[in-house]
Amino acid sequence: MPTKLDRLLKAISPENTLDAVAARVDAAMNSFRVNAQKVETWGWDDLEDCLARFFKHMDQVALAGRPLGLDPQDHLWSHASLLEQEYGAQSYRVVLKIVRSGAEGGLYGVLRALALRLTTKWAENRISSFICEYWKGLSEKEQRAAPREYVDKYGALLPAEDQNNQTLTVRFLPHEFLKEHPRIMQRMRRVGG
Repeated sequence: MPTKLDRLLKAISPENTLDAVAARVDAAMNSFRVNAQKVETWGWDDLEDCLARFFKHMDQVALAGRPLGLDPQDHLWSHASLLEQEYGAQSYRVVLKIVRSGAEGGLYGVLRALALRLTTKWAENRISSFICEYWKGLSEKEQRAAPREYVDKYGALLPAEDQNNQTLTVRFLPHEFLKEHPRIMQRMRRVGG
């Protein structure tokens, strides 16, 4: 019979988190339409309008079920940090230059980079929510036993320094290792496949 940890690991498996979110983001990206004619003459307003519509579309399609009544500008501001993460403090200037010049894939390259950032953000949120629910549902005794169960089943996946120091591993397991588990399994699948 599967344990609570087994059920969690199934819920956060790459197929149910990383791959599922990536597929929804790809579908949203592929269905986004923009009139990219004359982007070399775009100004700030054109870029801002395109990004606002892009983020609203991504939210609507990839996060089906999220409230959709927001103004496109609200979607832009809710994801503005992704621009800065990808392109730095002067993100609008950098993005406008890329879009106008066509460098680095132009507008499509910018939108694709932002879609990848959204994929990461949404997958991490999904994984974290499953882990929090799992952890809150454990008794104190189960919380103490869960790290040992993980190490017994998946200890070989842990970094060598953590395999040798299992007391450190056991103490810090819940969020750090569980959040990385889907990525570890995904990398193993790629190597093995």
